[in-house]
Amino acid sequence: MVICAAVLLLLGFIYTYTDQQLAEAQRAREALDTCEFLMRTVSQTTAKLWTAGNFEAASEQQILNTTKTKVREKVQRLKELCKDHPEQQRTAFELEETLESSLKLMQRSIEMKAEHGIAPALKIMSFQIATQEHADTLFQCNRRLTEQLTSSLEHSEHASTAETMRPLLLLAATLIAAIGLITAFILNRSVVNRLSKLVLNSKRLATLDKLVPPSTKGENDEIADLDDIFHTMASSLSEAIERELATIEKAADVICTVNSRGELRSVNSACLSAWGYQAGELIGGNLLELVHHDDRSQTKAFIATLKNSEEMETFENKLTRKDGGLLDILWSFRKSETSDEIFCIAHDITERKKAQEDLRKSEDRFAAIKEKMPAGIIIFSEDGEVLDYNPSAITLLGRDQSSIKNTKLEKIIPALHSELNNLSKQRLPHEAEIIQTDGSIKTADLIVEELEQSENRKKQYLSVLIDTTERHEFERIKETLVAMIAHDIATPMTTIHSQLHLAQLGVMGELTEEGAALVHKAEAQSVELMNVLTTVMKTAKYKHATISSGIAATNLAEIVDAVVESTESEQQQKNVDVHLQIDRSLNLLVEPDSSSHAIKVVLTALLRSCPENQFLTIESFFDEEAKEDTLRLRLSHPREGVVGPPQSLAWEFACAIVQANNGHLRFVEGQKFVACEFEFKVA
Repeated sequence: MVICAAVLLLLGFIYTYTDQQLAEAQRAREALDTCEFLMRTVSQTTAKLWTAGNFEAASEQQILNTTKTKVREKVQRLKELCKDHPEQQRTAFELEETLESSLKLMQRSIEMKAEHGIAPALKIMSFQIATQEHADTLFQCNRRLTEQLTSSLEHSEHASTAETMRPLLLLAATLIAAIGLITAFILNRSVVNRLSKLVLNSKRLATLDKLVPPSTKGENDEIADLDDIFHTMASSLSEAIERELATIEKAADVICTVNSRGELRSVNSACLSAWGYQAGELIGGNLLELVHHDDRSQTKAFIATLKNSEEMETFENKLTRKDGGLLDILWSFRKSETSDEIFCIAHDITERKKAQEDLRKSEDRFAAIKEKMPAGIIIFSEDGEVLDYNPSAITLLGRDQSSIKNTKLEKIIPALHSELNNLSKQRLPHEAEIIQTDGSIKTADLIVEELEQSENRKKQYLSVLIDTTERHEFERIKETLVAMIAHDIATPMTTIHSQLHLAQLGVMGELTEEGAALVHKAEAQSVELMNVLTTVMKTAKYKHATISSGIAATNLAEIVDAVVESTESEQQQKNVDVHLQIDRSLNLLVEPDSSSHAIKVVLTALLRSCPENQFLTIESFFDEEAKEDTLRLRLSHPREGVVGPPQSLAWEFACAIVQANNGHLRFVEGQKFVACEFEFKVA
């Protein structure tokens, strides 16, 4: 077929080329005839004008006018014939100019003859010379144009040969067309059958039916490629549908379709675990039968509204499980664009509803606690604006609600302006002053915590205020009472100790061995009692609030060095060496005076229990199990015999002081050592 088409195209080209050559030959012949006519007309007109026996001006003028008309028409036709050939066109224009000059010369000769006669006119006009010059020019232009046209005509002579081939060309084209038709007819049945199968496969692909298997004849053309593409598309589409069905079947949510009346058309296997029903039990039934009776009317009305909806719609209701349990369901509905089916996804939100309800109850409980809490709670921004507070805060601040809202908190509690950053970082109680409306001062323990906020919002803080006014009064009374008791007991005990010491020295007479032992024992007990009184008097001056407000970064080495130096006498009595293994660059968050006193009390107790001629170690370290900002300070000595935890009043006071410094103190007993460990926060 391709060869037939190529041959037909070649014959058509030859046929077209022959027509062009014939047209060119016809143009050249017509142009030559025109030139011949022009030369003949001019020659005849000239001869008539100058050889006529009787001179009649009117008849000569008429002959000239007729000649002008014919010549100009032929010249115009000649220019049209030569317009596609530039050289011939230029020669035609020259010929036109020469002819116009000849016509003008003829017109002048007629006028001269009419005025002077033939002989004078010839003489005056030099007719012979002028006529000869115009004739030469005219003949040269005519000859040049004739040569050019003759050349074109020679190139077109082959057209006559090609013209004789036209019947043969037509016959060849007819034969080739017949061969093509016969070939097409032979191939038509195979192509039509394959195209029919291709159309059938396209229809089956649209309806998701199985395609007709591809041919086994091994065709390798565009139809076969298209059929392969259809089979590939069908395979990919089948795999996608299988994946989609598998996804629907394995989905945790129930996915189903219902019609406009609420009848279930399909449902996935999740209905068994979610609702307790098999899929076969639900298909054909009405969805409203599963809905709790309190929500059926609303659900039915909602499904009815989906007829005119094109968007995804959501709805919440309660469903009854097969075992009678109630479920909170969040439905997602969407109406099909091609049928009355509604696609549904049922998401179980029972746990979320329960969590929301628990959260609401928790918020209610928190609100009740906040309202009834004796401590004042204030939430404020970094610029001091009060955002929220509880009734106890109103009482503690001594102001009404409008005054609290319209007053910067830093004017009421100055510490929130000067020490806000330190308070929020330490998260420790800090005694602060509260300025009342009448100018009086209240004191309270203040704890500040920074709340988490987004980056583009102001910082917010939570502050807790605990009124310490009454506590300060109790502490003052306690200090007074302790001082009175200690003084009243210390005075007679000093006297008793002095008398016993004098008796032991024999000032009051020589004592028996038994009496001396009793006096020595009584003196030792009096010394112990004096030490207890001294500890009580020293401890009494450390107020809890004073310790909390005085907490600051204190160098560990300075505290330990001072304590070790103050117990040198006890070390020398038992010949005990104190080994220091501490990080001298660390700073503790403690009140220096009270923490030093607590460490000294513990060190003194361990020096008493330490065997003679031994060593006592003081070391600092971080425990991996403890918080990163917590340091352990251990005081230990080798164990000798049975040693129990300290039971003295001084030990109890030391524990209380350490706790007031936000630390811990405990007794540690190992197989080879006895130790006391402090835990302090690191600055």
